[in-house]
Amino acid sequence: MNNNKLPIPSPGEYNLGGGRLYAGKLVCPSYAGTAEIINARLSGPGEAMVQVEIDAGMGEGYRVELTEGGVRIRGGEPGIYSAFSVLAALAGNGDSGGASDGKGSWFPLGTVSGGPQYGYRGIMLDVSRHFFPKEEVMRLLDIMFRLRLNKFHWHIADDQGFRIALKKYPKLEEISSKRGYTAYGGFAGSRGNDGTPCGGCYSEEDVRDVLAYAAVRGIEIIPELDMPGHMSAIIAAYPELSCSGEPLAVPGDFGILDNVLCIGNDAALEFMKGLVHALCDLFEAKTFHIGFDEVKLDHLKSCPKCRARMRALGIKRVEGLKVYAKDQIRNSLQKRGIRVIMYNDGMVEADPSVVCYHWLSIKGLLKKTVSRINQGQPVILANTSYFYMDYPYVWTPLKKTYRFNPFFRNLTMPENILGLEAPLWTEYVADHGKLAFNAYYRMAALAEIAWCGEARRSYPDFMTALRAREEYYFGEKLNIPDRVLNPPRGLARIGLLKECLATDMNAEYHLYCSEGKKAWE
Repeated sequence: MNNNKLPIPSPGEYNLGGGRLYAGKLVCPSYAGTAEIINARLSGPGEAMVQVEIDAGMGEGYRVELTEGGVRIRGGEPGIYSAFSVLAALAGNGDSGGASDGKGSWFPLGTVSGGPQYGYRGIMLDVSRHFFPKEEVMRLLDIMFRLRLNKFHWHIADDQGFRIALKKYPKLEEISSKRGYTAYGGFAGSRGNDGTPCGGCYSEEDVRDVLAYAAVRGIEIIPELDMPGHMSAIIAAYPELSCSGEPLAVPGDFGILDNVLCIGNDAALEFMKGLVHALCDLFEAKTFHIGFDEVKLDHLKSCPKCRARMRALGIKRVEGLKVYAKDQIRNSLQKRGIRVIMYNDGMVEADPSVVCYHWLSIKGLLKKTVSRINQGQPVILANTSYFYMDYPYVWTPLKKTYRFNPFFRNLTMPENILGLEAPLWTEYVADHGKLAFNAYYRMAALAEIAWCGEARRSYPDFMTALRAREEYYFGEKLNIPDRVLNPPRGLARIGLLKECLATDMNAEYHLYCSEGKKAWE
């Protein structure tokens, strides 16, 4: 089998060849919008019917059968979208389908089938630190569809900006979506700021457009409103939500800032519940991420309202206020049947009713997550040292991401791992070029890991298939050399890593753009 013809991620069964199904258009009334994604790649006369059979027992699994008489797809409802994704790949697979030989586009005859290792296969885009227009979001959704990724986690608010123009909360657009500058520097801290105003906001109609675009691709949009920390932008518009009530500007600095929701203030908690539910209404959310990471507790310790709350509830440690706030928001969402996700460092105790989003592994946090998994808590793995797409390749080479093994020491109930996610934080990702450089190859690697068990994975085969059809998967040909994706060990790599950490997180990208392949030779 020619590995460059295998769709990424690699299917479980791939048995094609011999005959051809000619079709300039696929007809599937029950999935017309999804079929149109493929039809945009076809040309020539003739139509082929796509018969869809829902088999709930197959779940995320799929089976595609191509005959001279048409196409038959079988799978669980989510698996049907994976089947269409495979069809789309075949329709553009050079001499293995979709090519025109004078008679029009064609598909190879045979069968393709598969099923994922994990049902949750996601990426996250932070649009607070740097705003990306809806067209960029849709471009990511296109790539996700081609790679059979199915969860788009949209980080719409943080200290540096709130990005949805909600009619009910006009100050969030007027104040929270704009800042006066953006810091620059390395991972260790900023070296200054650019002095340039920065802003951006999605209208409610923009959000609905993205939702519709995702739906025909089988992708769930999961909004996140981080709280009770990372709320500076919201507090800038509504300072009464903080413990001090003092006015502040939307900051352009990064890191863990002091501005925290006042958990002792009933009005502040009710405001946040209202805001969360307004977002859930807009997004038609089935799942909602409430954050709870990196909460500075200093203001809560000294706040009279928070101390009064602790006394009233019999809370001995200030961390108990986080549990109280989490329970308030969680309960209000769960009453609506909405599933709740929160970051692992914000979890004070195991809570099987909440999905634990594991990102941070330091100071025994990975051990705690493994314990939660073994106690029945559902977990999404987004480990910083493997999946953070904002990290330079000198820090996290592509091979390291591809070789991730989720079977941790002392793990006894791996079935509670829902899946994997690769986040793209954008403190130092300001435009499409940097986004594509940092994210696209890692998205492909994540897809392969999430679909294929370790025994079925081969990095050389993966890269061969990706290189052969990079323009199809990404919509552009990046052609980043392997020496960039997997920098060789040595002083040059150490020096570049030090520069990224100490002074400029974009040093690797700038070097690549200015010198290209030569910089690594």
